[in-house]
This record gives sequence, structure tokens and C-alpha cells, in this order.
Amino acid sequence: QQRRHDVRIGTRNEMVTGSAGTGTVLCGLQPGDLSLTRIMESTDAAAQKRMNLDAEQVYSEFLDEGHDRNVKITQFVDTLVSFIPQLEHMRADVEMLHKKLEKHQIDPYRLTEVHPLGTNSANEVSTQGLNEASTDFAAQIGLTSQDKLGDRGVFWHGDGKTYNGWLTLKRNLSSLVGRLISFRYGIPVLAPWHLK
Repeated sequence: QQRRHDVRIGTRNEMVTGSAGTGTVLCGLQPGDLSLTRIMESTDAAAQKRMNLDAEQVYSEFLDEGHDRNVKITQFVDTLVSFIPQLEHMRADVEMLHKKLEKHQIDPYRLTEVHPLGTNSANEVSTQGLNEASTDFAAQIGLTSQDKLGDRGVFWHGDGKTYNGWLTLKRNLSSLVGRLISFRYGIPVLAPWHLK
């Protein structure tokens, strides 16, 4: 007799594995922005700079502590205005502060074009499964030959486990010839919503 855990799920005690992906269209790119050769050259140059980077340089050259502090204060005040009805009259002033502080505003009217890809039964937790899933997704977006790939890099976003799996996969396949089968064209990126 099989044990039923939850009527909605079913009667079998097994976990179903598989992978799902979506493709997004990047807007505003110039020809050559995703050139794999240029990306690899800049990655190598960045690695050389990181060798000589120290904490003092990070604080003096890359961080704007004043701006960071102002953004945090404004976010705190925004939270107060949002949840305390007596402060509702300050909403317009807080929004004006947000507008003054924004540095890199994405076009608020731009809608990202998203294309769901077909799912597959590959288990992306294992390196072999991630290889199968990634190969399937690459085929679905038209990357079936070296000619179709050309000198183009493709961003692969995922959570921490998937990101680490892609790094391992690229390292394991680095001895293979060809950018397509060695996944040299893939640029693993830790998805921003997994960074919080």
C-alpha cells in the first residue's frame, strides 16, 4: 500500500525533476556588444586589474558613500510614509527625493520581451543534467551549429547552484574544440533576484 502525502500531489513518493528556461530579448545593444572575443579580452583585462586591487582603491574609486547613505535614508523614509497614514502627505516629497537620487534609471516604459522555452527532463543539479538542459535550451534558441553561433556570447542566468554548475561545466568541457560544444560562448550570470 502506498502512502498518500497530499491529495493534490498524488500517490507516488518521488520527486519529479526537470528544467525550465526563458529567453529574453536584450534591447539597446550596438553591433559587436556581445562579441565573444571582446568579452573574453575584457574579462582577462579585468582579472589582471583585480590582482592589484585593494580595499582602499575600492572605497576611494568605486563607492560613492554619500550617495549610498542618501539612498538608504530615503528608502527608510519611504517605508515610514508607506505604512504610517499620518505621513501620507509627505509621499510627493519622498518621490521627488527618489527622482533626484536616481543615477542609472532603466527606461520605465520599456517592456522586456520574454519567450518561454520548452521544458525538458534534465536534472540541472548534476553537471551532466545541466549539460543536457543547456544544450536543449541552446537548440531551442537556434544555436545548433558553430556557424549560427558566430562570435556571439550568450548570457545564462540562474540561481547560485545553477550558476556554479555552469562554471563547473565550462571548466570540465574547456578541453573540447569549438565554442558551441565546450560552452565557451556561455556567460554565466548569477540572477539579480537571487542576490538579496
